[in-house]
Amino acid sequence: MVVAPIRTPPSPPHTGLDRRHHARAADRPPLVATPHVVLVAEFMQAMERALERRPTRLNQPDTRSIGEGRVLYSPDAKMRSAWEDNDMDDEEEIRSLISDHFEGMRWGSGIEPDWDRFRQDFLPEAVLFGAARPVTARSLNEFIERMETVARSNLRSFEEHTGGMKILRFGNVAVVLAISELLENGADVSHDISAYLLVKSDGHWSIAAHAWDQVGEDNQVPLDLR
Repeated sequence: MVVAPIRTPPSPPHTGLDRRHHARAADRPPLVATPHVVLVAEFMQAMERALERRPTRLNQPDTRSIGEGRVLYSPDAKMRSAWEDNDMDDEEEIRSLISDHFEGMRWGSGIEPDWDRFRQDFLPEAVLFGAARPVTARSLNEFIERMETVARSNLRSFEEHTGGMKILRFGNVAVVLAISELLENGADVSHDISAYLLVKSDGHWSIAAHAWDQVGEDNQVPLDLR
């Protein structure tokens, strides 16, 4: 970016060998600002204007005004690659977390639920909201206790598997909609859709809140989750 030329002040007189060096330097063209030199005041004004504008996509150059000049902003390819790799790593971790989430919550002939594995997906203070109305908020411990005392007493076997999902992420927070298939007593099949609130802390994603509702005639599966 070229904003304003920077002129060098006259050099003091030299003698001896320095005079010859000075003579050669006098023949050189005046120093002009490199593309990375921007006056501080104009830079701050440009930053204020930039914050008021909607950011552009990483793969598209962004042309903005600074003083009388124009600045072409295009992130370095290596930087773009690092951002994209980080996004891919986060999405893969989220997808893996949600896809395997119910593997610990299953039981049947010779199979016991693995509640410790189930707990690992949540923050300790996580809240769960079931499909029953009026809605009841339950802690993780309360949900597990209800599954042990109510669900297991009524169901000989149970398993649930996650299908399609939609992920929206910004920084260290994400929301996910995912469809699940439930198999009860080895024969009864039903579906529900879960909404997850996820947070990233210490380099790992965890479920902060989980709510779900049953699929039915009045609650059809969205096309992007099929």
